[in-house]
Order: sequence, then structure tokens, then C-alpha cells
Amino acid sequence: MTLQLIQTGKYSRVDYDPESDEFIKTFSPKRFDRLRYFLRIRPYPGYNFAIIARHLDRLGIATPTIVASDKYRLVTKNIHGVPLKLRIQGSDALQT
Repeated sequence: MTLQLIQTGKYSRVDYDPESDEFIKTFSPKRFDRLRYFLRIRPYPGYNFAIIARHLDRLGIATPTIVASDKYRLVTKNIHGVPLKLRIQGSDALQT
């Protein structure tokens, strides 16, 4: 499996797997946040994405198909759409 790095941030990394056409997001939160997840004060980031996606789906908003959701890892199918960032940049109404 050859992954392509899409984005890296302070607490997460997104890779693309062209063989399966999936995005893999790996979370690496601060120790304090890990404690909050462990104590169930906040949901783990991988699970939180799934919770929000289900809520948006109930509202009729399209979300990526979740292949796997773990505490600190999320795998979603590629939806082959226009990135939200580009939609926002190309629309004055969305920017305001």
C-alpha cells in the first residue's frame, strides 16, 4: 500500500490510498485531550466524526462514507466532489 500525504497538521495527518480510493486521517492529540477522551468528557476524535456525520445525514447533508472509525483513526471513501475550501473561495455568499 502506497499512501500519498494530503495534509499534516499539529494534531492530525491525512493520507490518501489510491488503491482503495480512501482517505485515512490519523489523530495525535495532546496528553490533556487524551485524558478527556479516556474519561469520556469528550468523544474520541475518530468516533466524533462518525457522530457528526450521522447527524448531518439525518439533516439531509451529504457526508463521506465512513469505512472505519477508531479512537484516533478514521477511514473514509473518496467522494470525488469539489473541496469545501474551493466552494467557499469561489462564492462571495459563502465567504460572508
